[in-house]
Amino acid sequence: MKRTKSINLARMRKSHKSFRLKPLIVSIAAFSLTGCSDSRKADIYSSVEHCKNDNPTAGLLCETAYQQAVDKAAKSGPKYRSKSDCESDFGLRNCVPYRSPNGAHLFMPAVAAFALARTLEDDEDEYGSSPL
Repeated sequence: MKRTKSINLARMRKSHKSFRLKPLIVSIAAFSLTGCSDSRKADIYSSVEHCKNDNPTAGLLCETAYQQAVDKAAKSGPKYRSKSDCESDFGLRNCVPYRSPNGAHLFMPAVAAFALARTLEDDEDEYGSSPL
């Protein structure tokens, strides 16, 4: 015995009206993001020595960029309580010890490389780095 005498199947179906708007929304978002891009050139280095070889006059810059990348990785990277957990995600010998600000002994993935980006606007030499 049914409680309802009539079922409105059209009301129960998923609405496809939003499908018509999706291509329009995606194209507008892509167009807007293209306008927001900045003019940066980023180089990726696997070591400080590699960076110094490519930029012989910027040795201190390479060291500073590497240290900034390591600091960013320490702040934002994943932390593990055991080395085996870290190595199961990142591979053998790819994890380094880390001491948290509260003194806990943890492990985090090692910085395999770092990106050094130079801003090319207004003839200013501004650099930024990030871990990889």
